[in-house]
This record gives sequence, C-alpha cells and structure tokens, in this order.
Amino acid sequence: MLPSYNHLIVEYAGMPDVPAYMQGVRHKEKVYEANRIPALFLYPQDLAGPEWPARVVERIERYGRADSGKRSTFGYHARRQPSGYR
Repeated sequence: MLPSYNHLIVEYAGMPDVPAYMQGVRHKEKVYEANRIPALFLYPQDLAGPEWPARVVERIERYGRADSGKRSTFGYHARRQPSGYR
C-alpha cells in the first residue's frame, strides 16, 4: 500500500496465461472496487524493457494521485489486460 498515493495497492499479476489465476485477479479487482480501494495491477509485460521502472512510476503517480483525497472510481483496478489474454 502506498499512503502517499491515495493508499494505492499495487499488485503483480505474474501468471496472466493461467485462467484460474486470472479468475482470482478479476475477483480481487471486483472486491477492491466494491470497497472503493484503489488498486493497480501490473503484468509481466509492464516490467519488460529498460524503461519499465519509469513506466511503473508514471502509472503509480497517475492512478495514485488522480483523486487527491476525494475517492472516486477513477484509477481503481487500473490495469492493462495482457495482450493475447481473453
């Protein structure tokens, strides 16, 4: 949890090719949304290439600060579905 970023939860979803695993990820997303908890899901492709640290920080800043104290649904379960995943 990142208190400085609207208590954003950052989760690594490292097995996007495993349907049962992704079912659990989708369940977590729904639980976070239902409880108005901001969450950012990262996937293996988010950590690829030499620029990945800057991209992750940019996403954390974008989704964690999008609300600046007033909770809304913007940025909750902010994730990019892995390419090729149904």
